[in-house]
Formats: sequence, structure tokens, C-alpha cells
Amino acid sequence: MRVNHELRSNDGGTIYMLKWYQGADGWGNLDLPDVYAASTSDLFPYGTIYREGSRTFVYTKMGATNDSAYRSAGYLLRTKATYKSVSSGMQVAALAATSITVNYGEACALDKYSGGILGVYGTSYGSRFIVSQALAGATYDMVLVLDVGFPVAMATTDNITLLENRYKEVNAYVTEEYAPYVGMIMHHQVTASERSWLQCGGENGMCFYWGSAEGDDGNLFHMFAVHGAVQMLASNTSTAVYGSNVVGACQCIGYRPSYTDADMSGGQQIFLTILN
Repeated sequence: MRVNHELRSNDGGTIYMLKWYQGADGWGNLDLPDVYAASTSDLFPYGTIYREGSRTFVYTKMGATNDSAYRSAGYLLRTKATYKSVSSGMQVAALAATSITVNYGEACALDKYSGGILGVYGTSYGSRFIVSQALAGATYDMVLVLDVGFPVAMATTDNITLLENRYKEVNAYVTEEYAPYVGMIMHHQVTASERSWLQCGGENGMCFYWGSAEGDDGNLFHMFAVHGAVQMLASNTSTAVYGSNVVGACQCIGYRPSYTDADMSGGQQIFLTILN
């Protein structure tokens, strides 16, 4: 599906519609959104970007189950998207073909990876946007439709990686390995399965905490400042801290402006840099 439209600024706001993918309800909607509101239906495809001045927002869906204590305005949400690596997963991929066959190694729901990314390494190397993905049945083979084919024919010995659209489901607490934060809640309280905009770039006046996606125990650890040095809890049940070498591998979500208030227990002014 292809629709051309001009990129315009309306009252300082601009919508960046991502490439169409199967199941992308709301695709083509260019109405300016209310970033402080939530809904129970898809108004935009997940991953649509809205920019308003220096602030950037992304459209997401809250997971069906979530920690209600951390789903109000000012809290950060993490993606539940995971990637799968399959050795020799390539089956059929002719030169320049946009429809290819891969072996998933297990059953896979229809369009689980639509709107996601395929990676291939072996005969050639490359990354492509996944427009649609068929059901993986008894043989575990499934057909992927890509935005653009590869410049060479792939071999059955080629390895693949598959990454879901990271905005299809977000949550405050996830058990997946290294689940990065994708944005900050703007709606006063997002409930299970609601759709909403998360702020991922620019100034925000209500950040409850600095977040990190590193460590053990489900990877849910908070960054905090101790006498000017940023440290991280060894686990979410421990008071021990990691050294600066571990902190250097943490996700940076933004920067704080200059301040004189030493109290860090409340909301914090922050310039978000998750996605600008």
C-alpha cells in the first residue's frame, strides 16, 4: 500500500507515519493527536511518531497485564518486544525477492513480526522491514513480505534474526532480557490494553526516576545519584551497588538540567533522548 502526502507542520505539530505493515490499523491518519489522552482502539499504527516543537512522542499499546503502581504520568515504560535468532533459518530467498521463506523453528502466530525487522547474515548481510508475516505451522516455515529484496540470492545456510515492532506492547515491568525503555507516560493513568502516546524526546517536567535496563532479577533496576556519582542497585531487592564500569553499559534516557534542589524523591525535570 502506498499513499503520498506532504509533510506539514500544523500548529507546531507534525506526524511521521511509518511504512505500512499488515495489521497497522489507523494507518494514514494524519489528524493531530491529543498526547495526553488514551483510547481503547487503534487510532494510529504502533510506532507512529508525533513531533511538537522540540518534543517527540511515539504511539504504543499497554500490555494486557501490568503493574498498576507504575502506569501513571511520569513513569517510564519498557518494550516487551523480543528478537529470535535462528541458525540456518533462511529457506527460500531469490535475488531481489520481497517474498521470502524462513524456518522459525517453532510455531509462530500470524503477523507477530509484521512491522518488525529481519536480519540476515551468511551469504550476504542485511536488514529489512517486515511488511507482513504468515503463520508458521507444523513445518515451522513461514513467508515474510519485505519492503525491499536483497541484492543477492540467499542460501539455506544463512542465519536470521527477527525483531518484533517494539511499540506493539509496552509495560512497566517485563521479564525479558534487556528490555529497554521506550518512553514516558503522558496520560494520567494508562490501563491494561489501552493505546497512548509516550514521550521519548525533548523537555518533560515530571520524570519519577532515572531508569536502567541492566542487571539481574528481571532487569528492573533504578539508576540514582549518590554524592554526584551515578550508581545502580545490584538487584531490585538489594542495597548493594555496582561499580562505574557496569553503569557505563546502562541505557541513557536523557539529561537533567542544572538544578539546586537536592531532593530527588519527587518528579524531575528532564530532557529525554530515547528517540528524537
